Amino acid sequence: LKDDRPILKLADATSGHMLTTTSAFVAKSVIFDGNQQNQTVRDAYNGSVRLKGQNLYVDSCKFVNSLAEAIWAYNADVNYFEVKSSEFIDQAAATGVLNEGTVAISVTINNIDKARIIIKDNDFKNTLIDTRYVAGGVILSAMDKTTQYYHQVTFSGNTGDVIGQDDDNPTSPHKIGFIDLYTGCRNIICANNTANNAYYDPYKFSNFKSLICANNIANMPASRDKRGIAVTLQRDYPISVEKVIVEDNILNMNSSTDAGISIFSATLALPVKNVSVTNNTVNDANNGIYVASATDISLSINKINNCTYGIVLYNNDMPDLTYNLNGNTIVGGLYSIWSRISNVANANKPTINVNGGVLSKFSQYGINAESPEILNVSGVTFKGSAGYYRDIICTNAQY
Repeated sequence: LKDDRPILKLADATSGHMLTTTSAFVAKSVIFDGNQQNQTVRDAYNGSVRLKGQNLYVDSCKFVNSLAEAIWAYNADVNYFEVKSSEFIDQAAATGVLNEGTVAISVTINNIDKARIIIKDNDFKNTLIDTRYVAGGVILSAMDKTTQYYHQVTFSGNTGDVIGQDDDNPTSPHKIGFIDLYTGCRNIICANNTANNAYYDPYKFSNFKSLICANNIANMPASRDKRGIAVTLQRDYPISVEKVIVEDNILNMNSSTDAGISIFSATLALPVKNVSVTNNTVNDANNGIYVASATDISLSINKINNCTYGIVLYNNDMPDLTYNLNGNTIVGGLYSIWSRISNVANANKPTINVNGGVLSKFSQYGINAESPEILNVSGVTFKGSAGYYRDIICTNAQY
């Protein structure tokens, strides 16, 4: 079918954005062509739209062939930012050097306490043969990363195909996946998205207050050192993660050497709190679910298949920890559940409650409890592989 939408095309050999606006920007049913094949200057300003104003609304548009960000909001006092039902195709250089950190949408702004960001029902696609030059999807940050927090971010109904910067690209040290929230946010909703051929962590969230990550799909290329869903509280960020809900996601990791779901804090004084991981499916990773430096943890009715370690609980000497594992089904691997601690001489005694569920086809242990903990196991079905060692092994633990 003929596409009758009007086309805006960046002129040949241009250094700069196609459009820069200092006021509100509204675009509906427009094609933006970055004309990357005819650019002789390849810099961070070869994008389509630069927002310096307070509001942006983009609906049913198409962005193609940009060398840099299709939409870039930087050092602006943004109140409302919505991109919906639009296409982002080949937002990277097909040849030559990829710009550092290139993504389809980049938001780094002031005034983020009032900012509402909505990115929904969009299609991000790269058709480039050389995956070293594939762009990321969306990155959100702030001019002051230590004190500012977005009011709300919604990322829903989006599809990415061949998405995320590849570690094989030596020119881009900043690796960005499908959605990368790099700085604080009070409320995040990430729901009903699909990332196919994700070359970096497709769903990555750092330094926020509350997260709901639900009904997302990730299909990873083979043998990547990547995580499907990554929740991180980084050092030097004075923010406490108060609530994490990860539920009903499907993560096909394709022999990833990292984790399907990873949740941890790098600061012991600010652990991730109130963690609920429920009814997720993780296939073919090194760690199915990895949790470290978090409190009030519930992992329930998850399905983990062919992961070296199904569930890994890593305690960095934190006191008063309780892990509740209910009704999980874990098939394959060395250990179905592995509890570790950084200092086995520590006097803290985390409590692990494992209730119900099936642990099957493990080659060594159903539960390997290494840390000095209290382990309660009830109603669990163990079905180890032929020649497996034991259903449960406890080292320095009360069982």
